[in-house]
Amino acid sequence: QWGTRERIEAISYDIANAYLGVLLQQNLVALAEGEIASVKKILRIVTVQKDLGLTTAADVERAQTRLDNVRSQLLDRQSALEQARNAYKRLTDHMPLRAAEVPAAGAALPESADVAVDLIDTRSPRLAQAVEDRRSLDKQYDSQADTALPRLGLTIASDYRQDVLGATGRAIDARAMVTFSYRLYNGGAATATKHRIAARLRQADYELDRRRREVEQDIRVDYASLGAAREKIATIEAEISSAAKVAELYKQQFRGGRRTVFDLLDAEQLLFAAKAKQTANQIALRAAEYRVLQKLGGLFDLVSGGQPLPDLVQPAPGSED
Repeated sequence: QWGTRERIEAISYDIANAYLGVLLQQNLVALAEGEIASVKKILRIVTVQKDLGLTTAADVERAQTRLDNVRSQLLDRQSALEQARNAYKRLTDHMPLRAAEVPAAGAALPESADVAVDLIDTRSPRLAQAVEDRRSLDKQYDSQADTALPRLGLTIASDYRQDVLGATGRAIDARAMVTFSYRLYNGGAATATKHRIAARLRQADYELDRRRREVEQDIRVDYASLGAAREKIATIEAEISSAAKVAELYKQQFRGGRRTVFDLLDAEQLLFAAKAKQTANQIALRAAEYRVLQKLGGLFDLVSGGQPLPDLVQPAPGSED
């Protein structure tokens, strides 16, 4: 059951990550289309000023070149979007038309890496498999504990007869037998079996420790990515705000002849580059959240639209023996 859950969580992440790829490329395409519209406005302004003798044909060519570059960038992003859609279709046999924003992890995400690590033993499907394997070997080892010991048996029997062969009267017979058995010559099979299981126990201990270290390391790496993405949010937002103000100021100064078309185009390019960086950071943040939830067995519950996994079926009392 834990192995099935681990596989479900892995599939959930693969699909969610592919969907995030579609969403990223879709947003980048929208930004490229917005940049094309902005450069077209600049091109119209430069063309009008050129007709009025306020600028040169070289400035018009510069704006046209920038427009061609952005159009080329749009084609690249559209191609990347199509590749992302096909990658999603390979996993789901469904071609997404337009990707919507994905849910944030919210309260399902532990507040820190240390808190998440403390939950590994109870929530990680990968670690739970190793724990159950270890428990199974413990049971096997215990079942071999008495195979090399002597066996003591007690047998009691009695007969009661009344006129069985005519008027013979009553006859009562009782017997008791104590047996003692010991396997002197079994080729060391029982001992060898115990040694073999003991070796597997040591291997299971190693595997359990290795998986715990791996899951903990992966979670801490994901939280480091989360921290970096969160720290970038404020910086990128400030960069966008500053770039937007500079672009608007340069437009006003360009109309007054105090800025060149190069300054104007560079300001617009910086603004849209900052917006693209913001989009990529948002996707990276969401992907890091999903990786943590996958390792703690909570991603499917988040992305399944409220359809949780069924509870684990526990063995009946005494069945483990």
